[in-house]
Amino acid sequence: MTERQKLWRSYEWKVKDQESKGFSFLMSFEEFCDAWMKSGKLDQRKAGWDGYVMIKRNYDRPFSVDNYRIVTRGFAKMDLGNHGESEFLSFRKSQGMAQMDPKKAEMRKKRIAESRRNKRHSPETRAKMSAAKKGNQNARKTIR
Repeated sequence: MTERQKLWRSYEWKVKDQESKGFSFLMSFEEFCDAWMKSGKLDQRKAGWDGYVMIKRNYDRPFSVDNYRIVTRGFAKMDLGNHGESEFLSFRKSQGMAQMDPKKAEMRKKRIAESRRNKRHSPETRAKMSAAKKGNQNARKTIR
């Protein structure tokens, strides 16, 4: 497969991806190719954190000749866009999967640990745990 064919597949994917997010893609295939050629990173497009990808400069606007940049995939994942969050993070928030604030996460861990600290197991659970330790045949077997 030639570089131009690979770029065409990438272009098609990018257009469909942006349309699925409600944005239009305002670059023609020729402009898309030119952007990659001018960047000098065409041969470094690959999977992995050190591979180069094309992202938007301003995530609120569609892809266009004046609204793109070519960066490493690792940078794109951590990139803080114009509104303080990456496209990846804003997608996760829209799906209700945003990462918790580290301070809140630490407080939550402490609350959970505190609630479990003085809990006792029921007699039935203790018997099951004891039987499992001893290798009792009547112990509930776990499937791995």
